[in-house]
Amino acid sequence: MNLSVCPTATPGRLNDLLMNEILTVNTVTYLVLDEADRMLDMGFEPQIRKILLDIRPDRQTVMTSATWPPEVRRLTDSYMKNPYQVSVGSLDLRACTLVEQTVEFLDESRKKERTLEFIENMQEGEKVLIFTGRKVTADDVASDFTLRGLNVQSIHGDRYSLSADCD
Repeated sequence: MNLSVCPTATPGRLNDLLMNEILTVNTVTYLVLDEADRMLDMGFEPQIRKILLDIRPDRQTVMTSATWPPEVRRLTDSYMKNPYQVSVGSLDLRACTLVEQTVEFLDESRKKERTLEFIENMQEGEKVLIFTGRKVTADDVASDFTLRGLNVQSIHGDRYSLSADCD
């Protein structure tokens, strides 16, 4: 079997690669738009639409979305033929009643210290995921916490790369 995997990219970065002729997508037969709702929230709709025009029309497309807002439905209706919607769990967007959510407003300079306080109060066997807005911040937090003897791992797009010819 001849299988070719294209790299994962944000819509803007993928369009840059296409525009600079570093990559072509005219033979792509399978497209995955992960977290389509978030990409649309972030203003990537024009870039997504351009990519969808560049990829062959007989492709198979998968869109994942935590929510199913009108923008995602509109994109689906515009660029998919006979789409199937698969829902895991309820489409009711109420918060889980089993999760306690606490919001703390902190100065930027206090965030890392407060996160450490939270971790130090965790029980044996508990785990935590910490989301950051930037890859460099994830690396910075992981480095600081490792120096304090915590077992941490930074996971983001620069940590694992796949190089492949997509022609």
